[in-house]
Formats: sequence, C-alpha cells, structure tokens
Amino acid sequence: MPSRLRCACLLSASIALAAPAALAAADDDLPTVLVGRIEPLDPTSAGLAGLLESGLEQELAPLANLHLLPREECLTIGDVSAADYLESCPVGQAEGCTLVVAQVDGADYAPAGTVAAEEGGAHVVIAIVDAEGLSVPVRLDARLGPDSERAFVRALARLIGEVERGEHATVDLREKPGNSGGDEHAALLARLRLQIDELEEEQPNLRLDLEEALQRDQRPRLTAAQVQTLRESDWVAFRDVGLPPDEYLAWWNSQEPLDRWRAQARGRKGQVILRPGAWVLAGPVVGSYRGAQVIDPATHQDSAIYAWQAMAAGVGGGAGLSVGYGLRPELEVGGSVDAVLAPYRAVFTERLSGEDGAPWEGTEEGQNAVLVVGLDLRWVPHPHRALRPVLSAGPVWWHGSAVDTRGFDVPGDLPVFPAPNLFGLRAEAGAELRLAPWLDLVADVPVMVVWGRATAVDGSASDDLVDETGPGAFLPVAVGLRLGLQIRIGGPLPPG
Repeated sequence: MPSRLRCACLLSASIALAAPAALAAADDDLPTVLVGRIEPLDPTSAGLAGLLESGLEQELAPLANLHLLPREECLTIGDVSAADYLESCPVGQAEGCTLVVAQVDGADYAPAGTVAAEEGGAHVVIAIVDAEGLSVPVRLDARLGPDSERAFVRALARLIGEVERGEHATVDLREKPGNSGGDEHAALLARLRLQIDELEEEQPNLRLDLEEALQRDQRPRLTAAQVQTLRESDWVAFRDVGLPPDEYLAWWNSQEPLDRWRAQARGRKGQVILRPGAWVLAGPVVGSYRGAQVIDPATHQDSAIYAWQAMAAGVGGGAGLSVGYGLRPELEVGGSVDAVLAPYRAVFTERLSGEDGAPWEGTEEGQNAVLVVGLDLRWVPHPHRALRPVLSAGPVWWHGSAVDTRGFDVPGDLPVFPAPNLFGLRAEAGAELRLAPWLDLVADVPVMVVWGRATAVDGSASDDLVDETGPGAFLPVAVGLRLGLQIRIGGPLPPG
C-alpha cells in the first residue's frame, strides 16, 4: 500500500556553538547525526517507534558524508544516560529532549518526532533538528501503509544527507530579521525535489510531496527543565544570548528573532500610551427630574412644591481617552476621561389648590451627559506576546447633569439641584492585540461601584402633590464594554 509523505522545509537559523570533547575523536570534517527520540503516541506504536529508530541508524551508518553518533556513546544528562533520558522524555517533548542530547554531545543534526497508529498503517511526524543552527529545517509528515517502514527510513536518510550537503541559508537569531537567505533556501528545495523524484522512481509504492512552509526560523519547543539542563551543561547559545532562564524559555518558544523579542518584552516601559475608544455602559447614567407645584388661586403663588432629581439605572454610550506612562514592561500608571450620553427625562406638573381632577403635566426629554474621570494602575503580563491579558484598577469620579443644563425650561419656583457627583472604584479586565509595533487593539470590560449624592429631594408628596413613582432606589453598580486603539509614543519599539 502506498504511503504519502509531506515535507515542509523551513529556513534555518544559526548561532555559533562549541562542540564538546566527546566528539574530539570523531571525523573532524564530517557532520554528526544523532537519531533522537521517536515518541509512540499510543501503546500499539511502541514497536514501530523502535523499528524506525533502529532502521534509521542502519540507513545512516554507511553514508560517507555523515558520522552517526550512537546513543551509547553519548555523554550522560545529569545522572542518567542519554538513552534513558530520551526514553523518559515527557509526552510531546521529543524534539526538545533530542535537542538537549544533541547539544550536550555536539551533534549537528538529530531527527526526532512521533508515531501514532491509525487504520491501515501509521501516522509519522519527523523533524530534522539542526542542533547547530537551532532550527528545524525539514519536517516530514507521513502516513505509512503496511510494509512501507523501510522505504520511509531510506527516504528520510537520503533527505538528511541532502540537507547536510545543501549548506542551506543561515540567519543569526540575535541579529535583525530580514536576511532570509532566499536564494540558498530555494536551491535546497530544488535539490530536495530532485531527491524525491529519484526516490519515487526507486520505490514505486512510495509517493513524496514537497511543500514549502511559510514559517521561518522554526525552533524545537523546550521546557523549563530542558533549558535548565542545557544551562548546566554550559550551553554556549544560552550564555551568548544573556537572558535569565524564564525569559530565555519564553523567547525560544516564541519563534521570534531575538532583537524583535527583546523589544516586545520591554513592553510599555518608558512609553507614553494613548487609548482613544468608544464604549457602552450599563449603570446609573439616566437622568430624571420631577417637579410639582400647587398654585394658590388667590395669590397665584406657589402654596406647595415637591421636586426630586435622580441618577437612574439605564444604558448609555460614549467615547473617551486614557493616557498612561509605562513604569515597567508590564506596568502602567495613568488616567482617563470619558463622556457617556444617556436619556434625560423631566416631568413638570401644576394644579390649583383645592382643585379636583388631573393636574397639568409637561414632559421634556433630552440627553444626560455623564463625565467619568478615573485614575488607574494597569497590569499587562507577557508583554512579548501578540495577545496579552489586561487588568487594571483605580478610583473613579462621576459627574452628572443638572436639569437646567439640559436646555429645559423649569417653570415657576421649582428648585434646580446641583449636578450629581459620585465617587467609587473601577476594576477592568480585558486584552490587547498587537497590530503594529506602535499600535494595539484594546478591549476592556470595566466594573464600577460608586456612591455619593445620586438623588436629591425638596418637599414631600401630598394629596395635592401626587407622585406615584418617586426617585426610586439607587443602583450603585455599573458594567461596560470599551473598544479602542492603543498608540505607543516614545521608548523602544519592536522592529516592524
């Protein structure tokens, strides 16, 4: 049964490393290949994984342009042998464990991957780890039918040899991106296609498809324990980069060039940050006023007055601007000014003293303008990531509108109350998404608890001053959604 093999060739990246003395006796001019961990993803694949490892060693051993490094000749990793270290590798970390052994022993290339049983055969994914270039220049994704294992390892050995002979493009991960080595990489792809054509002629039941990946400088993922092992082995690449272990791990697994990652990891430190945005807010934003008069028919003067003003629960929308300054990569202090518009409704009633029947009533409607001013401390962890969580908290001040500022004609001697003022605390949770080195998309969900004089009353209701609703209870909680842009000014910016 034919098998299908998909090969994704990736640009490699080079950081100079020093080979240990373990290979001093090896052929000086020959690149060294270590067959790494091929991890079985299910119990039924364990036998096939061992067969692929041993078969690949048998195919690589006679190649004249490579030196095969057997596992039993490798240095120990801590207190365990290299073979035991690979066999005990955590699930999903075959490439990282293989890179550790290859680095400790100075191997140049190390194939590693996974195998899983599936109906009619097996699914095999193999990465050819370039231990010196710290990259995965070739990745193979194959589905093997019955009795096609030998053809697969032969093809893999041929491709490893071709990758070594190709002298493919190198990019120093510590330098600025852009030197992609496109011509050399294209030449490598062309040579691999020729190899594939020859293999298909030699093995009619083996079909190989070459597919160029768009990713660049891909590196095997590492765990914190693997970075620590490499650090203890005095890994030159780790020492040269000059990052602490946790930051080194974050950079390594980010797949970013080092200078770009460093700039992104500096976050907002030393930057002035502007955030214009629009938002919707549900809370005490609706303005209400009710004024009632009883007129003495003899004097035509007010004999009784009853009025109230309130901030009622409702929904409003608006826009605003926040300004911050980065104290640390993940920490910012700043303030914001937002305007929220919501409905404002005023009701005026008037009747003659002793008169029966419904009073005269007039209603005016307009916009309630609420000014929301706040200070906050903003925490944005993982500044090197494109998508980052956001948390912030701080005090907030609300300033509502008085009835006479809304353009309403307040009749008679009805009182005009001062604009409502509320104070409280605001907490926000959200996210930032990097669009450009100086521009982010921001979404926040603010939650506020406020208190203060939201309601004012003058007089009291009576038989002549009927008020069936009253100012109602004050709801001191507000929840919103804000969307906007984040503009970074000054400070170091990641390269575009």
